Amino acid sequence: MKKFTFLFALIMFMCFGLVSCWRPYDRPTFSEVESNETAFLIPLFSDNGTTTEDQVKVDSEKYYQEHMVQDKLFEIPHKWIKTGRFTRSGHYVDTVKVIKVSRTPISGTWEPNSSTSIKLETKESTGFQIPMAYNIKITAEDCAKYLYNYSPNKKLQEVIDTNINKWIVGKMNERFHALSYTDVADNKDRIINEVVELAMPYFKERGITIESLTAYDGIYWDDQDIEKSISDLVNSQ
Repeated sequence: MKKFTFLFALIMFMCFGLVSCWRPYDRPTFSEVESNETAFLIPLFSDNGTTTEDQVKVDSEKYYQEHMVQDKLFEIPHKWIKTGRFTRSGHYVDTVKVIKVSRTPISGTWEPNSSTSIKLETKESTGFQIPMAYNIKITAEDCAKYLYNYSPNKKLQEVIDTNINKWIVGKMNERFHALSYTDVADNKDRIINEVVELAMPYFKERGITIESLTAYDGIYWDDQDIEKSISDLVNSQ
């Protein structure tokens, strides 16, 4: 009985030793790039084994261009990170970060009384809103430029509704603040055209192509009495 117990213990010890020496299977993972996407493979480890993920934020546009990939399906390489004394103690991590930029044009509107409404004021501080429609995209040649100017985790829709929206509101307010509320209607189209003409090259330099940006559905005055007085003025003229 003692001999059997000794042999059983010995076998269990050997099995434990063998298991502790086996590294888990490195299960392959793949990333697929859709036809409307441009992909970048960013190294997460430098030659000395330290992580470089945080360094990506300060790299140049050229850096992204050099890490652009044309493949539509590729395998993600892994690195074994040891976390204990046994060979088995650890886990696999990706050695590259996959960043995909969608080139699909985005069409939408900035509607009145919404979180993205174009809120403006006259020199009398009379508030009004102008609904606008847009069609905006990122071209293949501008994907690296876009990543350099905006966070890789920031989608184009978010940039449209924050960066571009606020820029448009700021430039329009610079012009409408110089006008009386009675002059807004006559100068609306001119001011919008001026601002759009400025916006196109400005955001193109940052990797974003504004195909169209137009007003629709008139002017929405915050004060209905103002709207009525303007209507009465127009009718009297």
